[in-house]
Amino acid sequence: MRRRLGWVLVIVAALAAFNQTPSAQIAADAKSSSAQESKTLVGAWFITVTPTLRPAFVSVGTFSSDGTLTNISSPSLGFPPESPGYGVWVKTGKRTSAITFVTVLGDGAGNFAGTDKVRAILTVSSTGDGISGVFRVDVFDPGGMLIVSDTGTVQGTRIKVEPL
Repeated sequence: MRRRLGWVLVIVAALAAFNQTPSAQIAADAKSSSAQESKTLVGAWFITVTPTLRPAFVSVGTFSSDGTLTNISSPSLGFPPESPGYGVWVKTGKRTSAITFVTVLGDGAGNFAGTDKVRAILTVSSTGDGISGVFRVDVFDPGGMLIVSDTGTVQGTRIKVEPL
């Protein structure tokens, strides 16, 4: 406990020496990090998905600098259950990227019911705060046979650190 308190005092003293509060330092770090990554997909996004065969829904996607991604959407919270999407992305142009991710579908009793494969081309806005693009989703049965495909558009906004 005493050692932990000592480290806290060292950190507070260092921040005071730079005349910044911890909140100000967090905001400055976030701004610097955001500026470096603002023209790529790296970060977290709140996305509106508009398919052609079903009503629009929302999704949250996180794109890592190593080229992996995780996605969850509001339909996956319903029935039949669907896992979050896991996949990869690659930069294809100055502000464009291609993505592919898969989800696992269940039947509500814990049995494997198939998979979804989503592929998309996304463009980051010139400000770095928005994305837009087109996608295709293919739904497969447990044996890998294609059941249905759909296409649509996506629009999203970058999730940013907000002051407390």
